[in-house]
Amino acid sequence: MRAEELKPDPLVEALENWQAMSYDEQDIDIILSDPRTKPFQRAPGGVQSVYRCLIPGTRLGFEAPSRKFVTYSTTAEGAETFYQSLEVEDRYVIVRKQFRPADCVLDYTALYEHIMKPDRFSRYISEDEVWMRNNAYYGRYKKSEIVYDSDWQ
Repeated sequence: MRAEELKPDPLVEALENWQAMSYDEQDIDIILSDPRTKPFQRAPGGVQSVYRCLIPGTRLGFEAPSRKFVTYSTTAEGAETFYQSLEVEDRYVIVRKQFRPADCVLDYTALYEHIMKPDRFSRYISEDEVWMRNNAYYGRYKKSEIVYDSDWQ
């Protein structure tokens, strides 16, 4: 084998780190700057709303103002999947925002599936994740935007 075949792919490593929630800003920079991500740096078609799972009273789900993007899901089920991946039993809410295509930074799930090619035997479960610009609209939510509250049950 040639040496370059043994060298790890930085994009693959960054995607794995993001999925494992053990990423750093360098991983994010790699994901956003790799030329293979350019086709995915546009809005997915047909999306009307995006959803986000938040745990009130914690910082979980709230990005630092310096972060370039905020993670959302194109489905409420994807937001629920994110919560389940945390393996916690805290109260959570799912908020819905109108999707503004111009604010989409990356169709993360489409990129991940294209590069990693997960199959039905892998542990991967889709969160239908998109990265949206970190602006006041996507970085905050109003009570009227809550579509599910685990306390309502």
